[in-house]
Amino acid sequence: MKGLWTIIKKEFSRFFRDKKLIFTMIFPGILIFAIYSVMGTVMNSFIEEETGASFTEMRVLTQNPSDRLEQLVIRNTAHSGYEVEFITTSASEEDAKTQVAEGAYEAYLSLPADFDELVKEDREVVPEVKIFYNSDNTASSVCYSLLTECFRQYEEGLVNRFNVNSGMTNYDLAETDLDEIMEMMYSMLVPFLLIMFVVTGALSITPESIAGEKERGTIATILVTPVKRGFVALGKIISLSVFASLGALSSFLGTMLSLPMLINGSSGGVLEGAGISFNLFELYSVGDIVGLLFIVLYFVPVMVGLLSLISTLSKSVKEATSASSAVMIVSMLVGLSSMFGIDSLWAAFVPILNVAIAISSVLSGTASIGFILATIGMNFVYVGLLSLLLAKLFGSEKIML
Repeated sequence: MKGLWTIIKKEFSRFFRDKKLIFTMIFPGILIFAIYSVMGTVMNSFIEEETGASFTEMRVLTQNPSDRLEQLVIRNTAHSGYEVEFITTSASEEDAKTQVAEGAYEAYLSLPADFDELVKEDREVVPEVKIFYNSDNTASSVCYSLLTECFRQYEEGLVNRFNVNSGMTNYDLAETDLDEIMEMMYSMLVPFLLIMFVVTGALSITPESIAGEKERGTIATILVTPVKRGFVALGKIISLSVFASLGALSSFLGTMLSLPMLINGSSGGVLEGAGISFNLFELYSVGDIVGLLFIVLYFVPVMVGLLSLISTLSKSVKEATSASSAVMIVSMLVGLSSMFGIDSLWAAFVPILNVAIAISSVLSGTASIGFILATIGMNFVYVGLLSLLLAKLFGSEKIML
């Protein structure tokens, strides 16, 4: 074990002496955050200037219209750049709700007859205002928010002379849960991003660690020491895995923190106004996040071991980098497999694929403890096999010298 610790200390020393290498690990996350944030801001501004009208013109179907309320809404929403048109209808409530659900109108406003007269006096039973909307329709959600805000302001001025959607009825006519939509989006996107971050983090340091030492001739110094080849291989994998994890974590945080700004910016900000949350830490529990980190941390040594193997077989850093790029492409393609809904137990025995599916299952709320444990267990096996193979290669003078 002393020999193992010697190799780890040597790699740590090399890493922390090289400021350029530290910068390479931390900078990607900062760069991703900056780029995504700026892109989101620019896209939001562009959409507001060029296509904002498509999100600001709203039509409200109205039962028993109130001139006073309509003027209040039109006056208040005009300051925000929205245009609300009220259309009187005598259709039944069910027919009106169907038209809103189908997207013909952004909302259906149902007022009691003689509403303006009813709110002039205090009553034991106050009149009921109903606003039906469809949260699957972004404009409908925004329209609902505008209407309820205006009506609540009016209600406060009347000292609670009427109620807005006060009952237990579900006035949202959408059939889809917004949180489920976001979970589905994350379960398809995040596995690909995490795998990409792990691969790029490992790729930035692994070729230099072994192929680079072969080029410089310093690998011979390690091989002539009394340290067992197995400890040399395992020490390399452990130390490089720590550095690769730092790089992957930096990129992950940069992306997750900036993704809400990027997505909401590309939608002109209306999705946020519709109540759709892009915050990973609002959608998932601490246990889910910790589970993701465990899955990723147990995957990093697998990728580091694989790239170390390629670096060992290569004669130069350039050759190792070129060969490792092919691994990166394959890994990214496998990362996209989470979009196809694979959930069979056999996938837990396939490297990279098992990680993509495990991450996707956690984010979609369909995680299987058995599958995750099998994935982690197989990653341990793969790291062991890669370490043994790497140790065998270290013992070959033809390959190492």
